[in-house]
Amino acid sequence: REWCAVLKHAETLNLANFRLASVIAGITMLFTTVLVVFDQTLGESPIQNLGIDIGPYSAVTGVLGLLVTFRTSQALNRFWDGASAAYEVTGGLYMAASNLMAFAYHGDSPMEKIDGFKQTMIRLLSLVSAMM
Repeated sequence: REWCAVLKHAETLNLANFRLASVIAGITMLFTTVLVVFDQTLGESPIQNLGIDIGPYSAVTGVLGLLVTFRTSQALNRFWDGASAAYEVTGGLYMAASNLMAFAYHGDSPMEKIDGFKQTMIRLLSLVSAMM
């Protein structure tokens, strides 16, 4: 196995998205390195500690974590409910189109009118499906 299969192809390095991501990652890495070096060499003990009690911070962080988790769970449930409803509507349109095509043959109209009706209904149902 090779070390990095993505970088095996030279055209990957020429992509604009790859270059932009590399520049952003490099800038972030340099900024983090400068902050860590400053913190370890120039930072004094009171600056690192600030004398803040950790108890209230832990309580607020725990409550906020719980709220974010609950909110994300609710958003995911709403998304899947909407996606399921969209698939239900699509299935209903498919069933309606199937029934219209199946029952179109059992009328007294000439075949040209039946074919015209089928073509019109297919186009209209396709338009409704595309607008969803």
